[in-house]
Amino acid sequence: MSPTEDNFQKSALNKIINYCNYRDRSTKEIKIKLLDLNYSIEIIDSAISQATELGIVDNFRFSKFFSRGKNQKNRWGKIKIAYELKNKGLNNKEITFGLESIEEKTYYKILMKSIEVYKRKSKNFEKNKLIKHLINKGYETALVISTIKKLNC
Repeated sequence: MSPTEDNFQKSALNKIINYCNYRDRSTKEIKIKLLDLNYSIEIIDSAISQATELGIVDNFRFSKFFSRGKNQKNRWGKIKIAYELKNKGLNNKEITFGLESIEEKTYYKILMKSIEVYKRKSKNFEKNKLIKHLINKGYETALVISTIKKLNC
């Protein structure tokens, strides 16, 4: 590796460190960012593998925190979370790991909270609209319907 390539690689690694300082990122997000900054594919791949070895980049960790965060803060269901993780370039193993990190008890509690909030905000409450809303949030159809039946909505 020539001295200039080495400098570019160090520069790319520093960009990755700074970019991942705020929150974990997927390798696809990092690649896009570095491509926008006009780094070559070879430099990007090399810097990402170095960052992975150093523990700065970890798609499993990203998947775990993304899944939990979107479920707890945005009240997303597993289907929507899986879709977004796929868009962020994660493979099925990484996506499954993230979804399994969501505790079932917490997941169900957040679904219940979503139902309560929707009922409170809705002036003309309709069961079908609630079901559609929850499915759009990424919750599984069978879970939504069984939960609504339990609550006698």
